[in-house]
Amino acid sequence: MNSSDIRKEYFEDPTRQWDTVPYADLLNIVFIGGTYGHFLKFIVDKFSTITPELNQTPVSKLGTFHETINYSNKVCRYHMSFTLLNKNENNLPVCCIAPTSDIGLLFFRLSFMFRSGLQQLYPDMLWQRSIPEQKNYFYEYVESIKRLYNLKENCVKIPKFIVRDWYKLGYLQNDKSMEQKIYEDYKGLEFFKRQNVFNFPLESFFSFNKFINSLQKLDTHHNLKIDFQRTKEIEEFFNIGISGDKYRQQIVHVQDILQSIQKQSPMQIDELDVLFEAYIYAQIEKSDNLIKAPLSNSFFNNTNEIFDLVNFYPDFYKVNNPNLKKK
Repeated sequence: MNSSDIRKEYFEDPTRQWDTVPYADLLNIVFIGGTYGHFLKFIVDKFSTITPELNQTPVSKLGTFHETINYSNKVCRYHMSFTLLNKNENNLPVCCIAPTSDIGLLFFRLSFMFRSGLQQLYPDMLWQRSIPEQKNYFYEYVESIKRLYNLKENCVKIPKFIVRDWYKLGYLQNDKSMEQKIYEDYKGLEFFKRQNVFNFPLESFFSFNKFINSLQKLDTHHNLKIDFQRTKEIEEFFNIGISGDKYRQQIVHVQDILQSIQKQSPMQIDELDVLFEAYIYAQIEKSDNLIKAPLSNSFFNNTNEIFDLVNFYPDFYKVNNPNLKKK
């Protein structure tokens, strides 16, 4: 599937405007669903001294910032149809939220697969629910797993270790995932080359220090006149968002686990969704192409168990990993 086919199939209705005006004068936030465009819009609109003070908050029961309030319309947020609706415009003030690292691409993949929209989908559904229950949401994923692992037609539920292994293969193999192709298509659009664009790292939403640093750079680039004397208030809203967002909490935990492995220091591993477990599996196998992570429903309880796997892996089981393709 080429770039234009991907856009036609996976990007939303090209005629949909998404916000109240076709484009805003102060800032236009362009993002893939699930990557915090609503939150960034609220922060800029509320704390810029150019816009009227916002006395409402858009926090939903789910902890997202999606509720409708009386915004200024000087700061707006859009999905990819923005590039088509405004194809004749130039030098618009744009902020693109996009990943800049492997861990960011991991979260981008999670957002694309499960977080866009309000369906309340999650990675563990692939092994927690029966195959017939998943036809409406994960038909392509389920069929891919069934073909790859030669699952029989009478298989009612996919085992967790197979789902984890399937996710892991996506991280190990150099073949680009659909999500990565979409990200590259999004990033490389000719439209953005004609606009005044600031790239806001998706990873900034994983910690407040990174967020406020990126916000300051965004402020300088587009002259938003954000009142950073109110940084404590901004942090309070950031904490509201992350406290109700288990995926951001888990990805922060994954980063801590990988740092612990790198430093060879002991650390407990909290419960993770299988997609994050698979990412850790992939990093273990990438670090030594003779070792393969265990096919087991259970996962490591701590980093010491990972060290034991690496240090005591029997020599007679060591063979080159066929899933690590040469570049």
